[in-house]
Amino acid sequence: MIDLTVSQLLEHIENLFNIDSILSDVSVVGEVSRVTKAASGHSYFTLKDEESIIEGVIFSRGIGSHHLELGEMVRIFGRISVYKRQGRMQIMAEIIQPVGTGLIQAQIDELRKKLNAEGLFDMSRKRPIPKYPINIGVVTSEDAAAWEDIKRTVSNRFPMSKLILSHTLVQGDKAASLISEALYSFNDLTDIDLIILARGGGSPEDLLPFNDEFVARAIFASAVPVVTGIGHENDWSIADDVADYRAATPTAAAVASVPDWVKVMESITLMKNTLSDRLENILDQTKTMLEMAVSNLNSSIPDFDYSKLQLDDLIYRSSNSIDNVFNAQSDGYEKLYDNLKIMSPQATLDRGYSILHKQPTNELILKKSDVNPGDLLKITISDGIIDAIAKD
Repeated sequence: MIDLTVSQLLEHIENLFNIDSILSDVSVVGEVSRVTKAASGHSYFTLKDEESIIEGVIFSRGIGSHHLELGEMVRIFGRISVYKRQGRMQIMAEIIQPVGTGLIQAQIDELRKKLNAEGLFDMSRKRPIPKYPINIGVVTSEDAAAWEDIKRTVSNRFPMSKLILSHTLVQGDKAASLISEALYSFNDLTDIDLIILARGGGSPEDLLPFNDEFVARAIFASAVPVVTGIGHENDWSIADDVADYRAATPTAAAVASVPDWVKVMESITLMKNTLSDRLENILDQTKTMLEMAVSNLNSSIPDFDYSKLQLDDLIYRSSNSIDNVFNAQSDGYEKLYDNLKIMSPQATLDRGYSILHKQPTNELILKKSDVNPGDLLKITISDGIIDAIAKD
C-alpha cells in the first residue's frame, strides 16, 4: 500500500471514470432542482430523483444546450467526472433534452387539483383583513431577511401593532410540519388579530414546504385571517391559493396587513370635523324650526300660554339632546385620536427617544449590526434632525 496525496487519489478516480464504458458515455434522466448561469455562459445545475441528487455543468460550447428550467425533467448525455477542487462527482453534460414535466411540479399540480375540488381555494370562504390589527402573529425564520423586512415595514407604517414571531424553519424536510404547528399555535391564542406567513425567494425545492398539504390545511382551518408573502412576484404556492390574502413578497405582505398611521390620523380628523359640521347644522335647523313654531303660535293663539310653555320646554330638551349626541360622538373621536397620537412616533420622540436612519438610503436602523463604521446617519429627535457619522 502506498500513500497518495488528495490530488493523486482524485486523479486516479477520474481515470477510472474515463475508462468505464458506462460512466464515460452516460445518459441520465432526472429533475432539475437548481440552475445557475455564470457570466462565462456555462450553466451549473442539480439533477435529482426521488432519492438522490448529482451536480452537473454544461459549458457554453456544449451542443444542444437546452435552456434549463427549474422543476422540469431532462435527459442528459455526457460523462461523469471529478471536480477536484471540491472532491465531488459531477456530470459533464454535452447534450440536454427535455422529457416532460418534473416530479415536483407534477405533485404540486395534483395536490392543487385535489384541494381545489375540496373548496380550499373558494373566494367565498376568504376572510377580510382587519383594518387595525394590534397583535400580529408572524410565521417565519428569525434569521431570515423576511423577518427584518416585516419588522421594519410594520414599524414605519403602523407602530401601534405588536409583532409576535413564531420562529420556524422555512425550507427542508421538517419545515412543513413546523409551519403547520406554528399556525395552529397562533389560533390557540385569544388575542391574535392576523397571521403573516412569509419567507424570501428560493428554488422550487426551497419553497416545497409552502406547497405541502399539511400547511394548506392549517391555513384553511385557521380562525384568524392569514396573509402570505412567499418568495418573489412569480412564485405562487398552494399556501397562497388558500390564504385570505396573497402578497408577492414579505414586505408587500406587511404593507397589506397594516394601514398607514398618518393616513389613519388624517381620516379620523376629517371624520371628526365632518361630524361636527353636520351636528351643528342639525342643531341650528332644529332651533330655527322650533323658534318659528313658537312665533306662529304666539301670533295665532296669544292666550294659549300652556302650549307655549310646552314648546319652550321642547326647544330646551331638543337642544340638550342634540348637544349630548354631538358631545358623545365628538368625545369618542377625540379619545380615538388621542390614543393614536399617544402611540405615534412623534409621541415616542417627545418622551426622549430618537429614530435612526442610514443615509442616503433612509433605511431604518433597528439594531447595532445594521450600522458599520463610517456610515452616514440621520438622527430624528422631538424637535429636529441631527446628522452624524458612525464610529467604532
